This record gives sequence, C-alpha cells and structure tokens, in this order.
Amino acid sequence: MVLSAWALPPDEKKVTLDLKDVPMETFLNTVKQKAGINMLYNSQMFKGVEPVTVKATNEPWKELLDRVLSPKGFTYATKDGIVVIKKKDQKTRTLEGKVVDEQGGELPGVTVLILGKERNIGTMTDADGAFSLGLPEGDVTIRLSFVGMQTLEIHTGKLNLDKVHTFKLKPDSKQLEEVVVTGYAEISKIALRVLL
Repeated sequence: MVLSAWALPPDEKKVTLDLKDVPMETFLNTVKQKAGINMLYNSQMFKGVEPVTVKATNEPWKELLDRVLSPKGFTYATKDGIVVIKKKDQKTRTLEGKVVDEQGGELPGVTVLILGKERNIGTMTDADGAFSLGLPEGDVTIRLSFVGMQTLEIHTGKLNLDKVHTFKLKPDSKQLEEVVVTGYAEISKIALRVLL
C-alpha cells in the first residue's frame, strides 16, 4: 500500500496538462505536482483500472479531478486540508423494461444479458414481457435475444434509467427458416384407423 501526500492549494488553482494512456497514479501525481495538492490514496484501488488520456488547459484542479475520476468509479473528498481519493459508493442502478414484438405483443422468455469481459450477467422477461436488471457502474451493453427474432443491443449510456423502457424486437426471417418443428407421439392401431 502506497500513501501519498503534498501541500493543498486554493480551490481556484488551475492546471494545464496533456497525458496520453497513463496509469491513474501517474495522472494523480501530475495533478499533485502542478497544483500542489496534499493527496492521500491507496494505490491498490487502481489495479485493473484502464489508463487515462487527459488534456486540460487552465482547468481548476477540482473540476479536473471530477472529470477524470468519476467515469472510472472514483471520487474525492477534502478533509483537514487533504484530498482523499476513494471509490464511489456502489449505488444500485436498475434497468426496467418490457420487450414486445412489432405488433406490440408481449414477449415472455426473452434473454436479457449484460455483455462483459469476464462474464455475461442477465435475466429473462416474465410472462408479461417485463424485466428488471441490476447494472454495474458505467455504460454497458445489453443484449436482448429471442428465437425467431433479431438480436437487439442497447448501450445504457443512452438510456434514462428513471423510467421503464419498451424494446421492440423484429422477426428474423433467416432464423425462422432454420427452425424445424418435430413431434413424436404413440398412437395405437385402433386410434390410427379412426383418424384415417
């Protein structure tokens, strides 16, 4: 664990920098040096965090920290003259929706997946075509799929999560041509004679 500290400037202190694909710690160290911030953080928090590219011209150091830390799931607080970097509280974000066909008919059993690098997480629509899915922080891609329908992918960054969304799936004629229905039943000879 590495703890880091420097001196604290006034809130309006402005920073100019141009960093490309650098680790979060490099960004924070650069801001510390340019703004003279007294900063405290645990370097282990940044393991697995993608590098950042930041360009700022005379930007107040607080706005710069907000702009870079927030999308990566971090925030900061100033306490006793020290800027403390920490992970954001994990707020539960939920996507609520309903899946229908082109005529507006509810589609039960639609697979709703959050696409991810490590694993896919998801749910299925209920008998009314409705679903509720907890989302991780940041913009994620949701895939809606159902046999005989075209797959739909949605980016959550474009959605207002405060309302219920209706998603319309279109028939996939290519997929429908590939579906073969087979059946098997035992019928006695007597019943067969009656049917014929």
